[in-house]
Amino acid sequence: MHVEDELRLDDQLLEAARSLAREVVAFRQIPVRPSGRKGQKGCKGADIWFRLTQDLQAVPGALPAFDHDDRVIKPAVAAFVRHLHDHPHDAYDDDFSEEAINDHWLAVVDNWTKIRVPGGDALVAAFRQAERAPLELRPPVVAYGRTFTLVVSTAYYLQRHQGACPIWLPVKRLGLLLGYADHTRVSRLLSLARRRGLLAQIEPAARVQIRPGRYERRAALYRFNFDLAGKLYQPPAEGNT
Repeated sequence: MHVEDELRLDDQLLEAARSLAREVVAFRQIPVRPSGRKGQKGCKGADIWFRLTQDLQAVPGALPAFDHDDRVIKPAVAAFVRHLHDHPHDAYDDDFSEEAINDHWLAVVDNWTKIRVPGGDALVAAFRQAERAPLELRPPVVAYGRTFTLVVSTAYYLQRHQGACPIWLPVKRLGLLLGYADHTRVSRLLSLARRRGLLAQIEPAARVQIRPGRYERRAALYRFNFDLAGKLYQPPAEGNT
C-alpha cells in the first residue's frame, strides 16, 4: 500500500470511529457495555464494540490492512474511547480511560472475524455513504439544500443495497442522524422528494401490533426512482462510493 493510501485509510478509520462516537454522545441510544455482559433494562443487549467493528470494517481497504497488521485500527479505537471519555454520561457503562484503550482495541480485534455484514445496519451505512458521496442534484431540487441532498442520497444508497425490494425510511432515526431534535423536518423533506418523483411511497407509516398490548410505529416503505438519473440528479462516480 502506498503512503498516501495508508494516510487516507488512517483518516477514514478515524472519521468512522469519531462519527459513531458523536452519534453515541448526541443520542444516548447505543448502550455501551463489554462483550458478554448483561445489558441494562431496555438496552436489548447491544454491544458497542461489535458496532464499532462493523463501522471500521466498512471503510474501504480496512479488511486487507487489518489482515496485514491488526494494529491499523488501534488509533481509531483510541479516538473513539477518548471522545466518549471527554463527553461523560451515566448511560455509558464502561471505562473510557487511557488505560482501557488497549482492552477495547482487543475487544474490536476479537470481534473482527465475527462480523458478517460490515457497516452496521443498512440505514446508517447508507447515510454514511451519502455523507461521503452525495448525489449531484439538478434544478429545481438542487435549491432544496444540503440536508435534502443527504436524505435523498441516503434513499438512493438504501435502494441500491435492497435491489428491487422497497426501502424503510424511518423519519425519527433519519432525524437523529441529521442532528434534529424531532422528525418534523425530515417528514417535510421526504414529502418534497415524493412530490418531485424521486421517491414513491409503497406503504404509509403505520402503528402495528407486535404482540397483545404492545404496538410499535413502522416506518413508511418507499422505492427510489432511478429513472430520474440525468434529469433531477447525477449519480456519484463509482470510485467515490
